[in-house]
Amino acid sequence: MPNKKNLLIYAHYYIPDTASTWQILRELEEGMLDKFNITVICVVPSYLGIIEDKYKTQKYYEEEINGVKVLRIQVPEFSKTNKKSRVKNIVSYFFGAMGATFKVGKMDYVFSISQPPILGGLLGVWGKWVKHAKFIYNIQDFNPEQVLAVGYIKSKFITDAMMWFDKFSCKRSDLIITVGREVVFAFVGAGSVLDKLVLYVKKHHMDNVKFIPYQDKADLIYSLNAGDVHWCVNTKGIKGVSCPSNVYPKFSVDFS
Repeated sequence: MPNKKNLLIYAHYYIPDTASTWQILRELEEGMLDKFNITVICVVPSYLGIIEDKYKTQKYYEEEINGVKVLRIQVPEFSKTNKKSRVKNIVSYFFGAMGATFKVGKMDYVFSISQPPILGGLLGVWGKWVKHAKFIYNIQDFNPEQVLAVGYIKSKFITDAMMWFDKFSCKRSDLIITVGREVVFAFVGAGSVLDKLVLYVKKHHMDNVKFIPYQDKADLIYSLNAGDVHWCVNTKGIKGVSCPSNVYPKFSVDFS
């Protein structure tokens, strides 16, 4: 197919490793080969921590799997029960992937997942800058929230830094994909700023914003219960001296 776009994917692990991420990515990539030339940057097979001798002699290994170009990075072996060795392995992948980015050609898009934690997003930003490409960030795990939940890191300084870097990656991405439902903003009514809102949404291509006309009183129970959060908009500075009339019926609605 002529004029196919070039897509660079950062994936910590890839076939033949047993990680579930490569299985998902493989189906995604092979399904897009009619529209994209795809290159994957990943580590040499090492999901269980052991690396075959044939992957210990070079810094990079190149191959092609079912039409997908794969550039592998040599990393040190590790033990899943040894935190220091795991960190060393992950950091080696991160810096190795940064260097490998210069070994691939022109890219139109960069796709990265949220693994390894925080570093996956930073790799996407790096690829975007180096290749002058659009960055798509696929967030499958929330970090450092996940790290905090399991108590993997105790240092508040480190977790605060992780939070800053993850927000940094999100702000510099051109598209964020999450596993959960996407938030939809539904504006009901026809207030004085409706036309401005409609133009703003069109200008910024915001697909998750919907405009709904006034509802009949008999249907209010359905429209009011459709939202998880209700937001009543009012003029700046009027707080405390006016109560929007659209607040009144919400007090009698069952949100259970």
